[in-house]
Amino acid sequence: MYFVKITIKKDLPVSIENLLPLHAFITQFFGKGAKKVIPELENWIPGSGVDIMIPKLNHEHYFKDMNIFTRFGELTPAEILSVFKEMITHPEYQKSHFMAIIESQLIKTETIESSLDDQLEKNIVEAIEDKFD
Repeated sequence: MYFVKITIKKDLPVSIENLLPLHAFITQFFGKGAKKVIPELENWIPGSGVDIMIPKLNHEHYFKDMNIFTRFGELTPAEILSVFKEMITHPEYQKSHFMAIIESQLIKTETIESSLDDQLEKNIVEAIEDKFD
C-alpha cells in the first residue's frame, strides 16, 4: 500500500476549458519522443506549423530554433506547454482533427465511467440484498 499526498496547484498552466485538450495533447506524445513536432501538428491542424515555428505569443520558455526536424523528445515540459498554447491560438484549432480526438477520448472516458458506475451500483444493491436476506 502506498500513501500519496496530492496538492492542487493554485494557478493552472492553462484555463479550465483547455485542461482536457492539454491532457490529450500530452498523452498523444508521451513516450513518443521520436515524433517530429511540426509534421505531427500539421496533421492535426493544417497550417499551424508556421505559428509553431514563429510563435505569436510571448513565452518565458520556448524551444530555440524550432524547425520541421525538431522532435518532441527534445522539448522540456515548459516548452511543450508553450507549443500547446501556440496550437490552441491557431484560427483553425476549433475545427481541427485534434478536437475530434478530444471528443472521442471524452466519449470513451464517459462510457467507461458510466459502465463502472453501473457495476458499482449493482454491487451495492446486491450487498444490501444479501445483508437483509
